[in-house]
Amino acid sequence: MKSKTIQDNPGVFQNPQVLVVGAGPSGLILCHELLRRGIKCRLIEKKSHPSGSTRAFTLHARTMEMFDHMGLASRIDELREVCPGNRFHFPELSLGSNQSPVLDFGRLPGTRYNYYGKVNQNDLDRALRESLAANYDFHPEYGVEYIESEQEADLVRVKVQRGGKEGEVEEIVVPWVVGADGSRSTVRSTLGLAFEQREGNSMTMSMVDAYVDGFNGDRSWVNYYVSAKGFLLLTGLPGGKYRIYLAGDLENFLKEGTPQEAFQRALDSFDTGANITAMDWSSTWEIRKIVGETYMLGRILLCGDATHVHSPAGGQGMNACMQDAFNLGWKLALMIQKRSPHNVLESYATERRPIAEQVTAGADRMHQILFNASIPVADRFKLTQDPNWHDEAIMRISALSHNYRGVDGVVADLDLAEGVPLPGDRAPDCILSDEPPRMRLYDSTRHPGFTLLWLCEPVAEAKEKYVALTQTLQKKYGRLVKSVHITSAHAEGINPDEIIVDRSQKIQLAYGGDKNQMILVRPDLYVGFRGSHEASESLFDYLNKWILPLDSQISSAL
Repeated sequence: MKSKTIQDNPGVFQNPQVLVVGAGPSGLILCHELLRRGIKCRLIEKKSHPSGSTRAFTLHARTMEMFDHMGLASRIDELREVCPGNRFHFPELSLGSNQSPVLDFGRLPGTRYNYYGKVNQNDLDRALRESLAANYDFHPEYGVEYIESEQEADLVRVKVQRGGKEGEVEEIVVPWVVGADGSRSTVRSTLGLAFEQREGNSMTMSMVDAYVDGFNGDRSWVNYYVSAKGFLLLTGLPGGKYRIYLAGDLENFLKEGTPQEAFQRALDSFDTGANITAMDWSSTWEIRKIVGETYMLGRILLCGDATHVHSPAGGQGMNACMQDAFNLGWKLALMIQKRSPHNVLESYATERRPIAEQVTAGADRMHQILFNASIPVADRFKLTQDPNWHDEAIMRISALSHNYRGVDGVVADLDLAEGVPLPGDRAPDCILSDEPPRMRLYDSTRHPGFTLLWLCEPVAEAKEKYVALTQTLQKKYGRLVKSVHITSAHAEGINPDEIIVDRSQKIQLAYGGDKNQMILVRPDLYVGFRGSHEASESLFDYLNKWILPLDSQISSAL
């Protein structure tokens, strides 16, 4: 069959370097990260048009920090509602008003996004598409289904079909393919990769988006109602609707009446006072717990739900999927640009699969409290009374505690106290000036490469060493490493764009260690290296793991 051309399809690159399959949040984030690094890509989606409904609805702190880095946080702020956190109701235990457990995300340390954000996923997806269109004139291709692929030494031949089974077939030839096409991934299944439910009985959950009157609780919280008869979630969404989840024996109501009658009976069973006046849409699905073994096979990678699914408890799924794409994007770009060692993509699975395990384990712990009918309700309540439960849960759910320790990171000639950010940890933000002109540390990291923070006090000390180091970094790595000189006062003889004046030494307080040190922040806002000013060779060794020095590329070309 004749192949369809794309020359008349605006927003689609000729000769793309990456084909991304699946135009959900993971695929959209990945395209953003590739395009901002100059990588041409195509994004196909088998659905005929974008979804107008909300699946996931939570945005956590680490995800908002990612959007901050991408320059999208202010737009997302306009779409979301601030939720204080999770409120647990155990009506069968007759608890006092101050005894109901809560997870208060306002207590998250070291982030300006200390809340549990709520957003309609269709609004989020639209904002991501609009950003791609505004910045890159890039658009997803809807109604295009991935059929199969064949890998060769340095390319992948992909067969896709437009407009359903009777539609036109096109062959797309690309160096790389990424399957971000969800838990039922066609890309994964055509590779023959296993994706099997783990031990334990599966269960179902039912949900509805509805308009509600009379709720006697606080719609800003995510309200969990836990009892021996089942589980109910009730919370407000942006735009005036409510999200309602049912699980356990409460789902039997769905067998006895209409969806609206069933959800109303569940609301009444917990005396919520809520009355459903209209329903938007409803669904029932199986909760699965799977972490795939393989994230990459040849020139085909998997991302997001195509690699892991788990309990929705805590609302971590969409966030973890977008973070997968954020981790993969800069590494794949380096690989395509031939700026990295050949094995750099191996770190994608090495880093993200353990995070998927952490997310699954954390969701399981929340799952035991909310859903596990084999545990008496009183014992489930006791799980929330552990002294460490609250802080561990909010750090885990927000993803602020996720780290790559033991997988990536180097400390050289520097003594670090317990509790400070170590290599492999998230790089925290801090406010340097809260008055105009306002300044935060993250402002200096908002670019596609690595950021070297050179902390130096007093100002004049080691200035020549800094200048010499930055010149070497520029010669070795070009614009892939940005240097920032951090002092308590302006330093003469240094590029003003490289200076951060931190009069109160807030960065040193946030990161700990000596006043004179180097901190290297990766493109995905994790600490990669920490060392003294004398540890430049160790710094270069660390960077060489990710970036091929320009002089080595010239030598190999000769």
